[in-house]
Amino acid sequence: MRQDEVQRQHDEQLIRRQEEELRRQEMQEEFERRQKSMKKKKQEEELKRKRAEEELKRQREEEEQRKKQEEESKRRKEEEEERRKRREEEEEKKMEDMAKREDEKKKRSEVELRDKEEKENLEKYREEEDLKKADQEEIPQKRLKSEEDEKRQELEQRLVATIEDRAREEAIEPKEEEKLDGQVEEEKREQEELLKQQKEEEQRRIREEKKMQLQLEELKAHWTSQQEVMLRMQEEALQQQIEERRYEDQWESRQFQQLQLQIEGRKPEAEKKLEQRQTTERKRGRKRKEGRVEIRMHEAESPKREQQLQQSQLADGVTGFYIKIVVRQEGRANLVWLFKTHKF
Repeated sequence: MRQDEVQRQHDEQLIRRQEEELRRQEMQEEFERRQKSMKKKKQEEELKRKRAEEELKRQREEEEQRKKQEEESKRRKEEEEERRKRREEEEEKKMEDMAKREDEKKKRSEVELRDKEEKENLEKYREEEDLKKADQEEIPQKRLKSEEDEKRQELEQRLVATIEDRAREEAIEPKEEEKLDGQVEEEKREQEELLKQQKEEEQRRIREEKKMQLQLEELKAHWTSQQEVMLRMQEEALQQQIEERRYEDQWESRQFQQLQLQIEGRKPEAEKKLEQRQTTERKRGRKRKEGRVEIRMHEAESPKREQQLQQSQLADGVTGFYIKIVVRQEGRANLVWLFKTHKF
């Protein structure tokens, strides 16, 4: 009987060692699998973080490039506006110079025409005087006198006609001058009206450009604020992911430490305290049981009861067995607990 009990204990110890070896192998495999999973997760998180940083960097570069393009476009518009203003000023100055030259040309032509007429009249008068002197020398005194009278009358008539013509011309010239002055004034008014229209058109265009520029600034400010909000939200999301990853790393580190302690044959502090509490309760239970057994010892025991007590005493070498609990989690590593039970 004793030999069978020893053999049974030996078999139980062998089974227990085999179970412990199997448990160590499973825990080692679980440990290696978790290490690979943690390494893979870290690589994925690092890749995700790098991509997020690259995206933020790309957005900032695009924003800077857009600002540079807007500044360059604004500078080009200002330069084009300056060139256009200079061209208009040059054209206006050129038109004024042309009008002045036309006025001077008209005045010079009028003066030249008047001088030419006076010169022709003077030459005619000199020719007549020369003819008069020649006639006085050739013809007799009487005839000369009559001819002189005729010539004097003719000359007087010519002078009267010349004076009348000059008076008519002088009367016509103011009309022509007035007409020319009216034309010049009309041209000036047309030019002034054209310049006025150009200025009004320019002012209207400037107002429209200012309005469009203001709308562009408002749109740019709104777009910039939206970009800042988006960037801030992305940074907050990235920070939250980092915090979650840090929390998971801490949790996995604690699980890893517990798993490593179990592989090394040591027990975590919480499990040690639990086992100590269970040991204390088991000892108290044994004391109560022994007390009850001592009380029952005074009674008459049957042979069958005595045999059962002996078998119970022989089986005191068996301390208990192990219970393995596996909790499966979707998308994450399984949680494994190994409990050791004791005989009370």
